Amino acid sequence: MIVSVSDAQKRAGESFPIALEESRAPETYAGKTLTFAAPVSVSGTFSFDGKSFHVTAQAKASYEAVCARCNKPFVETLTFPIDEHFVRDVVWEADSDVYPYTHEQLDLWQAFSDNLFLHLPLVSVCRPDCKGLCPICGADRNETPCACQNEIGSGAFGALQQLLNENKEV
Repeated sequence: MIVSVSDAQKRAGESFPIALEESRAPETYAGKTLTFAAPVSVSGTFSFDGKSFHVTAQAKASYEAVCARCNKPFVETLTFPIDEHFVRDVVWEADSDVYPYTHEQLDLWQAFSDNLFLHLPLVSVCRPDCKGLCPICGADRNETPCACQNEIGSGAFGALQQLLNENKEV
C-alpha cells in the first residue's frame, strides 16, 4: 500500500487523494490470523505540513470469520477510519504515535494493519438474527427447530432462574 508523495513535498498544506486497492496474504497480529477474502482498500486524503504527512482515510477489509453463535464460517466486512501521521526517518515502535516514511513514499500497510486489528469486533456473528446452536443437543437452530427443553435449575445460573420463575422479590 505505497503512496507516492513527491508532489506533496513541494506543495505543503495542499490535500492529495488516496485510492488504493490491494490483495494481501493472511495477516497475524497478537496471535490472531486474518485471511482476507477480497482485496483491501483505502480511500481518503493526505497532506504535508513541511515536516510530516497526515493521512485521513476510510479503509475496508473483508476477511474469513467464524460465527460465535452457530460456529459456521462466513465473510465479514469491516470499514474503519485511518487518521495517522508519518514522519521522515523516525524509528517505528509498536506503541509509537507516528509511522516512518522514507524517500518519496508512504507505506500505509502498517497503519492499515494496526487500525484494522484495533477495530475488529470481539465476536463475529454471521447475521443479526442468527439463532445459534442448541446448548443441549448442539443442533443448528437456524436449520432445524430444536425439541430440547431447557430445564429450570440446569446450568450455571439455574438457581437464579428458579428465583425469577417463582415471581418473588429478591
